[in-house]
Amino acid sequence: MATPAAVLFDFDGVIVDSERLHHETMVEAMAGQGPATPWEFYREHLMGFDDRGAFAVLL
Repeated sequence: MATPAAVLFDFDGVIVDSERLHHETMVEAMAGQGPATPWEFYREHLMGFDDRGAFAVLL
């Protein structure tokens, strides 16, 4: 058997679930720009977007 040249890990959502932390950080960044984005809205409508896409939806 050949030695692998590399190992690939799917980190976010598999090894660590960072979505809640990302949501909290987004809420802090948007403070003063209107009402805070609820976790349910973030989960249903913004999860999977890159930051630019998520902020475009919110702004």
